[in-house]
Amino acid sequence: MKESQYKKDLRNLMYNAAWLRKSKGLSKRKMASLMHTSVQSITKIENGILPKRLSTDFILLLADSFNVRPAILLMARLDKEV
Repeated sequence: MKESQYKKDLRNLMYNAAWLRKSKGLSKRKMASLMHTSVQSITKIENGILPKRLSTDFILLLADSFNVRPAILLMARLDKEV
Protein backbone atom coordinates (compact mmCIF):
# COMPACT_ATOMS: atom_id res chain seq x y z
CA MET A 1 0.00 0.00 0.00
CA LYS A 2 1.31 3.43 -0.96
CA GLU A 3 2.09 5.82 1.88
CA SER A 4 -0.14 8.89 1.94
CA GLN A 5 1.35 12.30 1.25
CA TYR A 6 0.15 13.40 4.68
CA LYS A 7 2.28 10.74 6.36
CA LYS A 8 5.30 11.59 4.20
CA ASP A 9 4.96 15.26 5.11
CA LEU A 10 4.76 14.47 8.83
CA ARG A 11 7.75 12.15 8.58
CA ASN A 12 9.74 14.91 6.85
CA LEU A 13 8.73 17.42 9.53
CA MET A 14 9.85 15.14 12.35
CA TYR A 15 13.10 14.26 10.60
CA ASN A 16 13.85 17.93 9.86
CA ALA A 17 13.20 19.01 13.45
CA ALA A 18 15.89 16.57 14.62
CA TRP A 19 18.25 17.42 11.76
CA LEU A 20 18.02 21.17 12.40
CA ARG A 21 18.62 20.74 16.12
CA LYS A 22 21.64 18.52 15.60
CA SER A 23 23.08 20.62 12.77
CA LYS A 24 23.05 23.69 15.04
CA GLY A 25 24.52 21.79 17.99
CA LEU A 26 21.52 22.38 20.25
CA SER A 27 20.62 20.14 23.16
CA LYS A 28 17.07 18.84 23.39
CA ARG A 29 16.59 21.09 26.42
CA LYS A 30 17.70 24.20 24.47
CA MET A 31 15.53 23.20 21.49
CA ALA A 32 12.52 22.70 23.77
CA SER A 33 13.06 26.15 25.26
CA LEU A 34 13.40 27.69 21.80
CA MET A 35 10.22 25.94 20.60
CA HIS A 36 8.23 26.67 23.80
CA THR A 37 7.59 22.99 24.41
CA SER A 38 8.88 20.20 26.62
CA VAL A 39 11.95 18.03 26.20
CA GLN A 40 9.55 15.07 26.09
CA SER A 41 7.76 16.56 23.08
CA ILE A 42 11.07 17.13 21.26
CA THR A 43 12.08 13.54 22.01
CA LYS A 44 8.75 12.21 20.70
CA ILE A 45 9.00 14.25 17.51
CA GLU A 46 12.58 13.12 16.89
CA ASN A 47 11.51 9.50 17.42
CA GLY A 48 8.71 9.79 14.88
CA ILE A 49 5.88 10.05 17.39
CA LEU A 50 3.51 12.90 16.74
CA PRO A 51 2.49 14.61 20.01
CA LYS A 52 -1.26 15.07 20.38
CA ARG A 53 -0.83 18.80 20.79
CA LEU A 54 1.54 19.55 17.92
CA SER A 55 0.31 22.82 16.48
CA THR A 56 0.95 24.94 13.46
CA ASP A 57 2.70 27.31 15.87
CA PHE A 58 5.42 24.68 16.31
CA ILE A 59 5.94 24.45 12.54
CA LEU A 60 6.02 28.22 12.10
CA LEU A 61 8.35 28.75 15.06
CA LEU A 62 10.67 25.96 13.86
CA ALA A 63 10.81 27.52 10.39
CA ASP A 64 11.39 31.01 11.73
CA SER A 65 14.02 29.93 14.28
CA PHE A 66 16.07 28.14 11.64
CA ASN A 67 15.36 30.50 8.74
CA VAL A 68 13.59 28.04 6.45
CA ARG A 69 10.20 28.20 4.77
CA PRO A 70 7.49 26.20 6.60
CA ALA A 71 6.57 24.30 3.44
CA ILE A 72 10.14 23.04 3.07
CA LEU A 73 9.93 21.42 6.51
CA LEU A 74 7.13 19.24 5.18
CA MET A 75 8.16 18.64 1.57
CA ALA A 76 11.76 17.48 1.76
CA ARG A 77 14.52 16.31 4.04
CA LEU A 78 16.75 19.29 4.60
CA ASP A 79 19.98 17.30 4.62
CA LYS A 80 19.19 16.32 1.03
CA GLU A 81 18.37 19.88 0.00
CA VAL A 82 21.26 21.79 1.58
